[in-house]
Amino acid sequence: MASPAPAAAPAAPVFIDYHLDNTLGAYCVVLTAVLYGVTTVQMYMYFQDWKTDPRAMRLVMALLWILDTFHQIMVTHGLYVYAVTDYGNPQTLLIAVWSVLGITTLSGIIELIVRSIFCFRLWKLVNNNVFLVLPMFLLSLLEFAGGITFTAKGSKIHGEFAHFNSFSWVVYVSLASGVIADILIATLQSYMLWRRRTGIKRTDSIVRLLMLYSVNTGLLTSLCAIACFATFATMNDNFVYIAFYHLLPKLLLNSLLATLNARQHLRNVEDQVSLPMQASRARSARQPFASPTTSSNDKVNPLEAGPDVTLRAATDWQALAIRVETHQDTKFDPEM
Repeated sequence: MASPAPAAAPAAPVFIDYHLDNTLGAYCVVLTAVLYGVTTVQMYMYFQDWKTDPRAMRLVMALLWILDTFHQIMVTHGLYVYAVTDYGNPQTLLIAVWSVLGITTLSGIIELIVRSIFCFRLWKLVNNNVFLVLPMFLLSLLEFAGGITFTAKGSKIHGEFAHFNSFSWVVYVSLASGVIADILIATLQSYMLWRRRTGIKRTDSIVRLLMLYSVNTGLLTSLCAIACFATFATMNDNFVYIAFYHLLPKLLLNSLLATLNARQHLRNVEDQVSLPMQASRARSARQPFASPTTSSNDKVNPLEAGPDVTLRAATDWQALAIRVETHQDTKFDPEM
C-alpha cells in the first residue's frame, strides 16, 4: 500500500516593496485638522463680535463652517479607510475612495463661495463696475466646474490613480484658474486702495494695512495652489499633491475670516486723544455756577445763610464745563 503523499509546504509570504512616507505619510490630515481648529476659533470670534453684519452674510458664514466641517470629515475618512479599514492591504492605495474623489467637488463649492464674497467686496470698492470683477468670478466658476469634472471622471475609472493622467488637464485648468483669480483679486483690491490715499497720515496707514491683508490673502493660497500644480505634474504617483489640495479651501476660508475679524482692529488704529481736565474752586464772575440744591431763582445771601449753605456753595461745584471741539481733516482725490 502506497504511503500517503506528504502535505504541501505552506507557501512563503509574498512581500511587496512599498513605501508609506509619500502616501499615507503625506495625506496631511494633521495640518487640515489644525486649520479646521483655527477656522472654528475665527468663526466663533466673528459671530461674537459682528452681530451687526447683515443676516445674509452671517448665514453664508455659518454655511461655510458647515461645509468646512464636512470637508474635514471626508479628509479623515479617507485616511481611516487606508490606515485602519484596509490595514495591511497596500493595493488599496492604488484606488481613490469615494471621499477622496468627492472632496474635489466640496472644495470647489467652498472656494467658489469665498471668492464670490471677495468679488462682491471688490465690486463695491470699484463703484459697482461689473466688468472689472466679472473675470475673477468667471475664473472661480471655472475652478468649480473643474472640481465637479474631476469627481465625475474619477468615478468613471473607479478611482484608479494610475488613470488620472488621462484627464490631468482638468487639474491644471482648475488650479490655474484659482491662482489667476486670487492674484487678480489681490492686485485689483490693492490698486483701488492705493488710489484712495488721502494724504492724511492716519488714514493712509489704514489703507496700507488693508493692502497688506489683500496681498497676504492672494499670496498664501496662490503658493499652495502652485505647489499642488507642481507636485501633481511631477509626482502624481503619490499623495503629496493631495495634501496641498486639501489645504487650499481651508487657507482661503481662513484668509476671509482674518479680513473680517480684522475690521475691529482697523477701527482702533487711531491716535489717542487726551483731554486734560482741571477742577477749579473759583467761580467765574461772568458765568456763575448754580448749586444743585438750589435753583437759579432762589437768591441766597451768603451773609444770611447758614454755614452749611456757604460750605456747599464752595465745595459742590468744583468742575468746569468742558467743551470738546473735534476737527476732521478732509482731502479729496481729484481723480476719484
